[in-house]
Amino acid sequence: PIPEDPPDAVAAAVRAAGCDAVRPLAEGGPERAVVVLRRGAPVAWAGPLRVRPDSLPTAGGVQATPLWVVLHAHAAEGRDRAIATILVHAAQPADSLADPLDRKVARALGVRAFEFAPEAEVAAVAAARVEAGLAPLAGDSAWHPVGGAGSGVRARVLLPSEAEARLRAVEEARRRGAAALLARAL
Repeated sequence: PIPEDPPDAVAAAVRAAGCDAVRPLAEGGPERAVVVLRRGAPVAWAGPLRVRPDSLPTAGGVQATPLWVVLHAHAAEGRDRAIATILVHAAQPADSLADPLDRKVARALGVRAFEFAPEAEVAAVAAARVEAGLAPLAGDSAWHPVGGAGSGVRARVLLPSEAEARLRAVEEARRRGAAALLARAL
């Protein structure tokens, strides 16, 4: 589980500055990582880092690369710094190597997936639609800022197609029906 107060937990890891101290902060899913930097050099870490720690701004936020979308938080004490990350999204083909948060949320909500894109790319596609005389995207295809308006990252929910939704409903009914039949037979 994620510590209730990650900045305090990370600050404690900075003081301890040992891999054993930070390992519990990165265990479990979704994919998490913690790195402790002393005078800018890594001295302890746990979990897979999907972005370079020195590429992250000192304020927490969202960092997007062509393969990863990562949420990051920072804590500092003197010249020491700790960075905690949670993998929000992994694009193909990296999605087969990772355990991102959005996959778990999509399953729990019954949606197909979440799509992430840089704000500039979303704006370019919207402008191209208008230029081509097409209507704006429907409400369920709307893009929303991730990590605040200034993050430069947008996301949208991809709903299941009608056929996917129908198949899910039939499978769920079969599962429940078989369980009810078995319970009645016992």
